[in-house]
Amino acid sequence: MQPPYQLKYELTRKQRLLAHWKVWRPFLPMLVILMGGALLVARFRWWLFPAPLLVLFQSRGFWRGLVDVVICRVRVVDAVIEENGLGVLLGSGERWHVFLDGVLSVRQLVPGLWTIQHRCGWVLHIPVSAITDEQVQHIKDAAARGRTAEGIQAVVERGKILSAMQIADRKIRKGSS
Repeated sequence: MQPPYQLKYELTRKQRLLAHWKVWRPFLPMLVILMGGALLVARFRWWLFPAPLLVLFQSRGFWRGLVDVVICRVRVVDAVIEENGLGVLLGSGERWHVFLDGVLSVRQLVPGLWTIQHRCGWVLHIPVSAITDEQVQHIKDAAARGRTAEGIQAVVERGKILSAMQIADRKIRKGSS
């Protein structure tokens, strides 16, 4: 079976909370120490009040995920795995894509749930029952290609093309306004 692969599944609150905890657990002690230190400094030096806000901003992925678990009982996910990319349908109806060569890890942090972590900070959880071993291997192979010299060169070239497209788009917008 060749890409694209269409995945539609649901994640329960428990699945998302356990996976979120496993992803963030190594960073929680540092987060607590930084937040405590920032609050202590801000207490004695009023002009350092932005320090705790900076710590909160830097850990926004943790807070966003935690709020999502609290607010949403079941998360419905619609994902497409393509030859070189992975797209997830957002609530707005727009599909958000990332390149597979930017995937950092594909692992089962929680039994029965694959966790895909991307360089941009994006994390996707997929139940084992919703994805085949062949599809997981496709993602892992693409991620491994992204760590080779040729893969890194391809990322650089793609970045140049995207940058040129953005510059051209800005010129078009500027000319029409």
